[in-house]
Amino acid sequence: MVTEAWVLSLLLKLELQAAHRATYERTAKAIADASNIDPLFSGDKGAEKTATLITSTARYESGFIPNAEGDCTSSDGKLVASKAGVCPIGTKPHSYCLVQVGESNFKFLGVTKDEIQTNIDTCVRSGLRLMHISFKVCHERVLEERLSHYAGGGNGCPTWQDAINKSRHRITLALWLFKQARE
Repeated sequence: MVTEAWVLSLLLKLELQAAHRATYERTAKAIADASNIDPLFSGDKGAEKTATLITSTARYESGFIPNAEGDCTSSDGKLVASKAGVCPIGTKPHSYCLVQVGESNFKFLGVTKDEIQTNIDTCVRSGLRLMHISFKVCHERVLEERLSHYAGGGNGCPTWQDAINKSRHRITLALWLFKQARE
């Protein structure tokens, strides 16, 4: 069973000094709860592996900012980087919260933008559900590439390098975190 304290240690290992450090305890609880209830991995360490993957994904997707905005587009449709988890004025976000759930998934997940942005449990559970789907869609890929659908979207398991690289980064960091936490 994953504990809030164990997940908190993961968050602190990755980003000790953060402006949003005060949110870490609540974030750790949401990650621990979701990992224990619906682990992505089987076996006696499945919930721990799940927690490290959610933590790793959150680090890459939002820098642990619970209400982050991302995938910002300008009025002409060009992608613009968010700064400190907020889309620049004049742009529109398309992904939200700690794990950057895309708005195109809201209806399927049965959530709203407000719920995703204000309820860390809803955010984490929604992201984990999308990770489960990505692992199913990309089940024929090596472990490091099974988040390609999560990272790239669309139908099927993406073959473009950006989605594959994002998956590899998130899973490699999760594997490292798991190893560090076990030592």
